[in-house]
Amino acid sequence: MVSLTKVVSNDRLEFTVYIEDADKVCYAYLGKEKSTVGNIWLYNTVRPYSKRT
Repeated sequence: MVSLTKVVSNDRLEFTVYIEDADKVCYAYLGKEKSTVGNIWLYNTVRPYSKRT
């Protein structure tokens, strides 16, 4: 399941940060007005190791 969170500053209303968490990977996007001006990878998750028998 993908989760998208929107954060807007009270001081700079033209900028918005979107955080997209897709369970295995998470990215953040910086938007200005209607354009994406930057993005960054935040983290990956790894499944716990399971022993094969």
